Amino acid sequence: MQDHWSFLSGDEVYQRLWETDTVMYAGDLLQRKLPEKESKILVEMESEILAPIRHKEKCYGMISLGRLINDEEYIVDDLEFVKIVGEIAGSVFERVSELEEKTEETSHLKEVIEINESVLKTARDFASVRKLDEAYDLLSENLKKKLGVKQFSFLILDSEKQSDYVVFVS
Repeated sequence: MQDHWSFLSGDEVYQRLWETDTVMYAGDLLQRKLPEKESKILVEMESEILAPIRHKEKCYGMISLGRLINDEEYIVDDLEFVKIVGEIAGSVFERVSELEEKTEETSHLKEVIEINESVLKTARDFASVRKLDEAYDLLSENLKKKLGVKQFSFLILDSEKQSDYVVFVS
């Protein structure tokens, strides 16, 4: 069953954790006639206490605690501690999510800058061309290097007749 342990955002356990800002007793949830899948997961995890991992309005998951090693009951300090741990974990998850988003954004911007620099370099290279053969060579070189194409063709309007296309094949 462990391979299939998951709570979806529409599941009752998830909804209850999302709605609360404190810890919950798993036994209280189990008494509410949860769907079989959710009950089975809580029972198999031997959950006693559930605490949301959240930051502001986002719920990233939950902490499930089983029985204490000494078989004693959880005290208020234990519950407060796990609540704070859930809040800290939620804060960390939020920060990591933001960092990943910024890293992805930065990576995308670097790609855009590299493409723009490449376009500008190509434009400068073409500006210095004075012969048609040089232009074909430069165009071929750019298609091969920048785009990585193996085969391509040019259909160029014949400069003398202005009505026929001359085909250049790589």
